Amino acid sequence: VAVIGGGIGWYAFAPASVPACDAASTRKTLDSLMRRVSMDVRMRRLDPDAGAVIETPTVGGMREVGYRKPERIRGCTAVMTQGDSREPMAYTIGPTEPKGDDMVVRGADVAIVEARFGNLDADGRPLYNAEPIGREAMEKAFREGAAPLGAARAASAARMRARTDPGLVRKDPNRSREIAEIEPTGPCRKLEDGTGHACPLIVEYNDSLMSALSGSDSSLPVKGEFTFVEDDNGGWRVGDDFAQTFMRKVLEARMGSIGVPNPSLRQ
Repeated sequence: VAVIGGGIGWYAFAPASVPACDAASTRKTLDSLMRRVSMDVRMRRLDPDAGAVIETPTVGGMREVGYRKPERIRGCTAVMTQGDSREPMAYTIGPTEPKGDDMVVRGADVAIVEARFGNLDADGRPLYNAEPIGREAMEKAFREGAAPLGAARAASAARMRARTDPGLVRKDPNRSREIAEIEPTGPCRKLEDGTGHACPLIVEYNDSLMSALSGSDSSLPVKGEFTFVEDDNGGWRVGDDFAQTFMRKVLEARMGSIGVPNPSLRQ
């Protein structure tokens, strides 16, 4: 489950039209992935004679969250079942290149897919674009603000893992970054003192600490409101409270992933 949800991408070639979330070509690709993941897990076991039998997961309950028409990308969720375990999973379907005909199915974070494809207008365009900052400027400022917190080490480790992962299960380079994905979840609001704007975001964070503890890739959905202020050159940067806010939200996400109540709500 952690492997499939933690940033992998897998390819399926299909006609120029974007296949449905439950199309035959999509199902075939997902089934192939499940078999490959199970085989990889079996091969990596130190003692093949120890432990329980590893069952091949199955995928069901495929549904479309939304379709971004300009990019021709469909956001989908499903339920992965392995024995008695049932876990949500997400994936996207779209062209390998912006104007290409070959389609690709990529693994995705459930929370990111729900936010990115669940808030679209009638034309399939996102409702929230981090205005007045803009998506591109917001993401640039966020990544620059997070870089001193350890992104370089995590990205280097992710690249090493990607180079050693052969075959069908491929790492998506973008999702191997420490800050994999960033998506606005609502409109930004102007701060009362007029110094900047606070934007509600969800961030897919590849947590090196949780990965080390679990022994596999571990991505967390980090949710919070982050402040952005204009710099002297008319650009944008994160607010002075960014490091404290971000690390607090990461801690909350870690606690939530292991079933501990939100620490900010505990007195």
